[in-house]
Amino acid sequence: MFNKNIRSEDCKVDKKVIMEAVMHDGYFLRNVSKKYCNDIDVVMAAIKNKGLSLLFASQKLKNAEEVVYEAIKNNYYSFRFASKEIRNNLNFISKIYDLNPNIIKHVDKNLIMQHEFLQKLLKDFESKNSNQECNTLRIEKHRNKEMLQFINSNPILTRKI
Repeated sequence: MFNKNIRSEDCKVDKKVIMEAVMHDGYFLRNVSKKYCNDIDVVMAAIKNKGLSLLFASQKLKNAEEVVYEAIKNNYYSFRFASKEIRNNLNFISKIYDLNPNIIKHVDKNLIMQHEFLQKLLKDFESKNSNQECNTLRIEKHRNKEMLQFINSNPILTRKI
């Protein structure tokens, strides 16, 4: 059982405590030191709980296909937090499209226009989903609400630049 009375010092240095915390709430990853944001075990535990916690992973792990794939399995919106290299990798996009076709909506439009393969995936997605448009819109509305709640609860994402 997760102990909510963890001292903040423990959250920065004790991997066992950190693992317990991120398995309970993946967003806890935002509270740990950079060392643990670069630890594949800690990050994988966090993203299995909350895929969107990929946001707090190190750039190195945002560029690791296995990590991003796991995050997308949990929440396909986490694709947005993957490295640019991963988001432009046609083989990876094909692999995750098979996992969740909705991912095509988050692929850079310029990339789609440059590759016939991606245009075909987009057409395929649109034709399969034209009959289910109402369901898709309802699901997207729920996902967008979840994403907005996440963004609004994160001071890093809401600060003005």
